[in-house]
Amino acid sequence: MLKQFNLNELRFDDPTLTTDEEGQPIATTHGAGWYALTDPAHIEGINASITGGGEVWLEDGQLHYSGA
Repeated sequence: MLKQFNLNELRFDDPTLTTDEEGQPIATTHGAGWYALTDPAHIEGINASITGGGEVWLEDGQLHYSGA
């Protein structure tokens, strides 16, 4: 996960990093209302939608955006 996104607040944040029993890093979201983002192009598209007056919405469990 590169970033997480909160649809209600329309903001990004870094993942929450924890470790498993073996000490391996685990990236998680802050919880309800936060969505994991793994694709830089998706992050850029969402950002362009927010700053350009477009829309971001949830459909079938996936974030979608309209662009600028």
